[in-house]
Amino acid sequence: MVFRTKEEREAFVNDLMASGGYGQAAGLNLMALDVAANFVGGIARSWIQNSYLKTLKKQEEYYAQSAARRAERIKQLDKEITQLDKEITQLDKEIAQLDKEIAELDEISKKARQDLYETRVRNYIEHFYKARDNMAEIQKLRPEALRLGLHEVVAKVDKWLNRVFSKRFYAPKDMSPASIVAFAHECARRNSDTESLGMIAVASVTRQSKENLAEAIRAKKQELGTIELG
Repeated sequence: MVFRTKEEREAFVNDLMASGGYGQAAGLNLMALDVAANFVGGIARSWIQNSYLKTLKKQEEYYAQSAARRAERIKQLDKEITQLDKEITQLDKEIAQLDKEIAELDEISKKARQDLYETRVRNYIEHFYKARDNMAEIQKLRPEALRLGLHEVVAKVDKWLNRVFSKRFYAPKDMSPASIVAFAHECARRNSDTESLGMIAVASVTRQSKENLAEAIRAKKQELGTIELG
């Protein structure tokens, strides 16, 4: 029999108890079943509640441990980030120092290139005019040397001059002062040392040729003077 409500069941049991005999016995059995059912239901509820509480406790412990681990990890990450910030700051300082040194070296390099440029121009121009003046002196001394019979000396000087002028003398066809300056700058802009070093060589050879020729003339004149006095 199925009872729709608790009240219907209680009314049925009361009727059985009132009927006496077997009905009363059946009512007692139903009452015993209700008591047993209520007892077992209480145990089941207690077990379920305890199990649920244990599960909640385990979950709370797990979440607490997870939160603690996350907090520790976050703390460790904060330390690592702080250390990285320090290292980045140090690297920024080192990079700034390197940039400063590079800028200084670049400035030194620019100055060195400018100095080299000016040196090439100056060497070419100065030694061009030295060579020109030496050649002018040689042209003055040459007739005198030939007059004194110093043909071998003159020939040797001519040989030196021909060699150095054919290999080392670099100059524009128009050898006016403006052209010489322009040519010197043109060579320097090409980062060429050939012209300035070549002109230094020409100036050196012409100076040595001039001095040798002058010394030979002086010696010859001294020799002739001694002979005349003798």
